[in-house]
Amino acid sequence: MAVEASARPRTSLPALAWAAFAAVPVVVMVVEVLRAPRLHFLDYWQIFSYVTTDDGSLDLAGLFTLHNHHPIVTPGLLFWLDAQLTGGSNIAVGLVDVVLAAVVVFGLCLMLPADLDRTKKAGLTVGFSALVFSSGALEMFGIGMSGASWLLGLAPAVFAVLCAHRGNTVAALVLGVLANLGHGTAFALWPALALVAWLRGDAWWRVLAPLVALLGLFAVWLTLPAPPSAAGPGGEYGFDSQLAAVAGALSPVRGSSSSSLALGVGGAVAVVLAGFVVLAVRERAEGPAVPRPDAGWVGVGTHMLGAAAMIGFSRLDFGPTIGLTTRYATLSALATSALLALVVLRKPVLPPTRVAVGVCVVAAVTYTAGSLAAVNVRNQYPNQALLGVAMRVHADDIVAVNRISPAFASLAERAGIYPFTPDFDMGCGVRQGSRPGGTLSTTLGAVDTTPVVGNTDLRGWALVDGHSADCVFVLDRAGRVVGGGYTGLPRPDIPGAVATTEQRSGWTAVAAPSTKDGEVVVWSDGRFYRLAS
Repeated sequence: MAVEASARPRTSLPALAWAAFAAVPVVVMVVEVLRAPRLHFLDYWQIFSYVTTDDGSLDLAGLFTLHNHHPIVTPGLLFWLDAQLTGGSNIAVGLVDVVLAAVVVFGLCLMLPADLDRTKKAGLTVGFSALVFSSGALEMFGIGMSGASWLLGLAPAVFAVLCAHRGNTVAALVLGVLANLGHGTAFALWPALALVAWLRGDAWWRVLAPLVALLGLFAVWLTLPAPPSAAGPGGEYGFDSQLAAVAGALSPVRGSSSSSLALGVGGAVAVVLAGFVVLAVRERAEGPAVPRPDAGWVGVGTHMLGAAAMIGFSRLDFGPTIGLTTRYATLSALATSALLALVVLRKPVLPPTRVAVGVCVVAAVTYTAGSLAAVNVRNQYPNQALLGVAMRVHADDIVAVNRISPAFASLAERAGIYPFTPDFDMGCGVRQGSRPGGTLSTTLGAVDTTPVVGNTDLRGWALVDGHSADCVFVLDRAGRVVGGGYTGLPRPDIPGAVATTEQRSGWTAVAAPSTKDGEVVVWSDGRFYRLAS
């Protein structure tokens, strides 16, 4: 008798479409990272100095230094490995951040009930992806060190909650410790893990173990060396200011021209999320102790509320809108994801299509609202070219103006990381010490800061065939390239002075400290040009 072959489940066209929608924000963010500068930003250099010895080897003791009161064990190790494997690449760390964020989205999807309607699950997946990879979160990826510092704490935290949600306490504890090695806001994870275990009706040791771990880790944290961190300007702030800072950290609306609107949205997220937590606690206190599908989401929400409170009360000296800065975008993404999941799980009568469309609308609104924040991040990219040149030519005054200690530049040189790698150029592929060949043509332009000397912020403008130049360089008396910078700075005064519509003809450059009576030249379409004045 012939045996009938079992039919294989087919992936439906709608399922493929939902998967494609969920992948779009990820692909867009990968493209954004590839457009980012190679030179690392700000805190990377400070943390790298903690974990690296003078000869470039790993300083194990330095891994246990606090940075801005946060543990840096896993970020510090990542930054050191980045230096060893890529020569120091912001892009490489940014791609690691993309992977970590994808892990976060995957963990959130695993927390959804297996029997949840497929359309609802697909809509929530798209929402999670758009929130975590929102345009307002560009800093977490384009500025690699920022995302690594946060995501190395948040990715293990999400999976710790997932394990607690499934009753795997030991794995949750291990992942919780890993989260604490990445970021200080993981301290807020431990009460969340205890709450998840209690909501599930787990044995008391499973409830108490996270709280014991919290006390132990906090005791260790108190013993770790903590170099002084920069304080904010402060102000006459009150309890309302603290609440505003907390609300800002939870707001999925970032980069809005109205901070009041963004804070209001964050406040609404905080109140509704806290309401769900209170409701779950009341139901557990009054009802039977049984595993529940929303326990993990209550845990994620509790963690985000606690993390936002830590930020609001510890960083208030930077102002009540500090929570709206883009470095906290992943917190708001997780808080909003938890809120959406709790609404869907607690309202099973909601039609699947409406749920999916509604979640996608929320995701689309928050994604587009983050555009201004993304522009602000991209505006920081060009100056990395100037900073890289300043570090390379030892223009320490300009390095310091860009909030980087010259000592970090010296450490980077000893370690042989970018901009002290063989492939570094001063812009447009032109190498330090090279000489422009032949007679240079003259083009419209001027140096506003004279004389042209080294270790100085040089500025001016240039036009080649009516357009901004591609690159700018500084030559010494011998005609060698000893400096560079970047072009495309806004100069709205130039169109009124010369016949052009180009609004971004400005440039800025820096040269080696030994430069005296140098000359600024520009590069466009493969040719050097002298400036007319």
